[in-house]
Amino acid sequence: MFIKAAIGILLVALLAGCKSEGTAPKGNVTMPKRVFNGLELTLQSDKAIYRLREPIMLELVVTNKGSEPLEFTFRSAQKYDFVVKKDGEEIWRWSHGRMFAMMLTEFALEPKESVTYKETWNQKDSDGNFVPSGKYNLVGILKTHPERHFFPLVIEIKD
Repeated sequence: MFIKAAIGILLVALLAGCKSEGTAPKGNVTMPKRVFNGLELTLQSDKAIYRLREPIMLELVVTNKGSEPLEFTFRSAQKYDFVVKKDGEEIWRWSHGRMFAMMLTEFALEPKESVTYKETWNQKDSDGNFVPSGKYNLVGILKTHPERHFFPLVIEIKD
């Protein structure tokens, strides 16, 4: 499962800059699906507008749409990350304060296989303080070297 999470991040990075091919199921806020050389990445949240202090679901879905396995290499045990930004400034990172083994990791995603990485942001900044209302950019990162950042998904937090 850990390896599948890493692959999902890598796929997100690879798809950045690719053409759009659709949207996620109704009820979710989703960046258009990105497809690049058979790799499809989707970044989504469960809705566009949240109340203050309401948990925010973050999800990366990576799918091999090709006919051959896709192989990925990572420089550590961390495969993906999520970042929240406001006005261009990073205010929260999922991996903040976490430790990851420093080791090369490889993973293969078989044809038509998908992997999903989910995390929840509790609307607190990296110092543990609740954030104010406003618009925030959610970013998915595939932890390859160099890191690959997926285009941000915008959500809003209201009083």
